[in-house]
Amino acid sequence: PTDVGSLRGGLRNLPLALSRVDLSRSFLEGVALNTRWMLRPFLKNLPGRPEAITIAGGGGASDVWCEIFADALGLPIRQLSVPVQANALGTAGIAGVGLGLLDFSAIPEQTSIRRIYEPNPERRKVYDDAYANFRELHKRLVPFYKRIHKHAPANPALPPELGRHPHGQIRPATQRHSEQLPENRAAAIMEN
Repeated sequence: PTDVGSLRGGLRNLPLALSRVDLSRSFLEGVALNTRWMLRPFLKNLPGRPEAITIAGGGGASDVWCEIFADALGLPIRQLSVPVQANALGTAGIAGVGLGLLDFSAIPEQTSIRRIYEPNPERRKVYDDAYANFRELHKRLVPFYKRIHKHAPANPALPPELGRHPHGQIRPATQRHSEQLPENRAAAIMEN
């Protein structure tokens, strides 16, 4: 949840003996930590702290994913019985309301929960430390990425006010980043 358009995703502090399983888990943990960060401003607008969060979509079918979210967020995670079909079921519920067949208050009763994942206090401490490191790394990398991308074109995926190059140019999605840099600038980046 940042408006710094020069930031890029990446993996940091990887050991040489990292397995594919470890690497995959690091992606899941990174998404969970970023979700924790995004929840902070969202929760400020709620009347109280939620009792649990329901996870939907393909990731919601993974026991590991649900455990990571519960531990990283410090909240119980409700895994839907059919997490992949959550959007279709939600659409059907809204259609039922629109047709006068259901009331919005009846929709949660139609939701089937497969399992609830409770945060593990020991793993929660590990994720609290990881979250603090995650936020510190962000804070330290912002000036670095601003410096190395000061002449880079905008990220076309960002809204114009966040993704415009100082000269107003937007790079076509098919054009490579290295093609945008003068040769001496690309070489300077590689040397550093």
